[in-house]
Amino acid sequence: MNNKCIKIVCTLMMFIVLTGCEKSVKQDDVGLAKEPLAEMLALPSEFASQALEQTGGLEAWGKVRQLRLDCIVTFYNKDAGYYLTEQRYEIYPWSNSVVVSGKESKDSYKWQLSKGKFDILEGTGQLRNFNNQIDSGCFAEAILNLVTAPTKFLDKSMVYTRDTTDVNIQGRWCYPITMNPAGGSVSSASVNNTVFYQNRAGSLVDMILMTCGGDNASFLVCGYDYKKVKGKDVSVPNRIEIHLAGKDNISQRQLFRIDVSSVK
Repeated sequence: MNNKCIKIVCTLMMFIVLTGCEKSVKQDDVGLAKEPLAEMLALPSEFASQALEQTGGLEAWGKVRQLRLDCIVTFYNKDAGYYLTEQRYEIYPWSNSVVVSGKESKDSYKWQLSKGKFDILEGTGQLRNFNNQIDSGCFAEAILNLVTAPTKFLDKSMVYTRDTTDVNIQGRWCYPITMNPAGGSVSSASVNNTVFYQNRAGSLVDMILMTCGGDNASFLVCGYDYKKVKGKDVSVPNRIEIHLAGKDNISQRQLFRIDVSSVK
């Protein structure tokens, strides 16, 4: 075989390898970027319909396969200092999944939370000024639950119940919405205790209380300044805050501020 033939064969082999890698990545994206099941879109509850309408409506959410949020994250330390970093959140509402990625000390990291299962895809799950504040899996779940709160109520594997009595949380009057596994669907042990709060005025679900992590700490997750995503017609928070919650579900200390710099 002459040098020309060898060069052609090597080029073809390289093309096959690269194509295979590209196809693998795309297949993985498709695996998370699912469309909603027909049963999920049928006969939503009144409070679910109201929450969906506040953020774009059922039809608009039904067309969303992925949301990508590029963010500036402020980590607040116990000594009142703070630390800034950048993160990306790739959110897949209909597969109940989020991929969190960023760079820390020149090393990249990537985490995935999918249907309650947390995996480290790249790098480390232990970030500076991070894990002494909140478990990485809990952090990912907080982002996923808040951004996709309207679609959560369509999940038939869970039973969502809105209380008829409103409560005042952080100066907001809202109705608590609790979730419990539907009979025989998922184990209650695998579901973190989460309460969604729907505003009395406007019906937006922009606050969540989570009990999560090995020490069963409680976290208050709040969304602010909701804006419509261009080309997708759904709204997401432009700022997210995560607080350590104390007695009566009141913020004990702010842990993170997340400012969305771009979303698509």
